[in-house]
Amino acid sequence: MICCVCSRFLTIAETEIGVGNDFSLESMSKKLGTNRRRIYDIINVLEALEMIVKQSKNWYTWLGQGNLLITLAKMKVSLYS
Repeated sequence: MICCVCSRFLTIAETEIGVGNDFSLESMSKKLGTNRRRIYDIINVLEALEMIVKQSKNWYTWLGQGNLLITLAKMKVSLYS
């Protein structure tokens, strides 16, 4: 279930929101047809991967996948340090 929701989240973020643009948890929850708890699960992972950043309560900015390889490399270095 969460895998399908996450896949749809990423599709919406890339196609409808766009890099550098803000979105609310409420709007994403409605678009995905799921409760906000599932959205928070996805948000937490994407924040760790530096694909989104929190702007204010319930508002985030989509940063996209452009820095994903760099972020994963930094995580790998910190794991082995």
